[in-house]
Amino acid sequence: MHMTAQQPLPTLARLVIALVVWTSVGPVSHATPVTAAPPLTVPAVPHSKVALVGSESQFNPATVLVNGGFDILRSWSYDANPFRRDYGAGLRNVTSNVSHPVRNLERIGVANAAAQEVFPFRALDVRHGHFVPNWFMHTLGEGRLYRKLGEWYADAGFAYPKLLGGVTVVAMQVLNEVVENGSYRGPNQDPIADILIFNTLGLLLFSSDAVNDFFRHDLRICYWPGQASMNILTGDLVNTGENYLFRVPLGPWPDFEAVMYMGAQGLFGLSYHVGDGYAITGTLGYRLLELNAEMSADGTVRTMMPGGPDDWEVGVFVDRDDSLLLSIIVGTQHPSLNLNLYPGLVQPLGVALGLFVHGSATQGWVGGLTLASSPVGLAVGAGRDQRRYRF
Repeated sequence: MHMTAQQPLPTLARLVIALVVWTSVGPVSHATPVTAAPPLTVPAVPHSKVALVGSESQFNPATVLVNGGFDILRSWSYDANPFRRDYGAGLRNVTSNVSHPVRNLERIGVANAAAQEVFPFRALDVRHGHFVPNWFMHTLGEGRLYRKLGEWYADAGFAYPKLLGGVTVVAMQVLNEVVENGSYRGPNQDPIADILIFNTLGLLLFSSDAVNDFFRHDLRICYWPGQASMNILTGDLVNTGENYLFRVPLGPWPDFEAVMYMGAQGLFGLSYHVGDGYAITGTLGYRLLELNAEMSADGTVRTMMPGGPDDWEVGVFVDRDDSLLLSIIVGTQHPSLNLNLYPGLVQPLGVALGLFVHGSATQGWVGGLTLASSPVGLAVGAGRDQRRYRF
């Protein structure tokens, strides 16, 4: 059902807003202050009132909204031009599904949706793999991101920083679902599972200071986004991405940690701490490159499924105190190179620049420059295969 300006906000939407307020409002002193990494010798940037380099120098609500909201545009199956997205239709359909989950799940099939989104009790394969990003990214990653944003707002002097952190991450999550939905109209299990189950669970869990402190200090979750940039030749928004690194201490070997990198790919490996806060991480894992829309027999229900090629990828990362400095991800079966150098290490004329280069045999090449002070950089590139666009 389409919403009009005269219709009241749906009940479930009001409940989500109430949840954000309930879990977030509290004295400003409840926000955990940001512990900044020892600064390198670089020009100061306005975050935590100290000089930061790497991904932390770019961390703010605007970059979170862009990288998370448009995360899906890095899929080969999606048109990467944000000006060609149907935001109105996407918002109406996401709102309809979140407001009427029971009715829409009955049309989808409750058991099918649960097996794909919550737990793979029918088969452990890529068709039933939605649960992995749901639990690790939507619940744990974005739950920690909610508190990290609250820390940013507190450091910047805002009142009610947890509330603002919650509002920002929910806005990013809704934008993400709207962009993924596109012009499709009908039952959609993705926003039902993501918004009503996993995102909500993340807000609830990380409203606990004990949970937040555990994933901030013990089993650490690092937020390592892309460096979103606008391709001035095509209008495409490139190098977007919401990525998390999970670090697990290895007890008797304090210089090593087991890691899992979650984003467009799932990579596993080890981090080695070389001293002075620096760590080098090596990983290997799997990436799904394309998505297909499978329609029901009557053509009214769409389910997003893996389709087309996949790839094994090798990733190498360098960070200092969890702020990503350099990432290199290489595709093996479908040769590709994704290199990101984050602001602070390259300083022509005293300006802390970030840069990136992506190259692929099937997706062309693109390169760009970013600044810590801007949520979107500038890029040039060509050769993306638009014949693969499905959404």
